[in-house]
Amino acid sequence: MTRHLTYPLIVRVDSIVTRPADETPPNRVEIEVQTLLGRGVLEMSQDVAIELAVKLATHLQVRGSQ
Repeated sequence: MTRHLTYPLIVRVDSIVTRPADETPPNRVEIEVQTLLGRGVLEMSQDVAIELAVKLATHLQVRGSQ
């Protein structure tokens, strides 16, 4: 049996924060979001954040071309 997690629809991204502030690449990204259920912070690795950024860019391109 496979379990799938579901998340509420993100309606707005309020901020994206990477740590650390020096010149080293971040190993963690925090994204503050607004959903239909309220506000929250998503914490993810840099790799996952990059994957999310690619998906968001693709989604925005598709919405813009409609």
